[in-house]
Amino acid sequence: MTADQLASDLGVNGKEGYFEYIVDSIINGQKKQARELYEELRMSEADEFFTWAENNYKANHPDCSDKERELAMDNLHLCLSR
Repeated sequence: MTADQLASDLGVNGKEGYFEYIVDSIINGQKKQARELYEELRMSEADEFFTWAENNYKANHPDCSDKERELAMDNLHLCLSR
């Protein structure tokens, strides 16, 4: 299924809503759930998720250093490793 279809099944708004749901799951300590949601994505959308996450992080944390952003993205990758 596409991310939009998966989002619809969860009752969230579109691909970005699905991506946000994955991140919120991690924040709330539901790493297994986040990994399962991530694994439902097509490979191209899984790659798009990480691009979205990095861009979203930069937009919401403009004062963070490149190293801090890199560590945040590494942590996200570790949580969602396939």
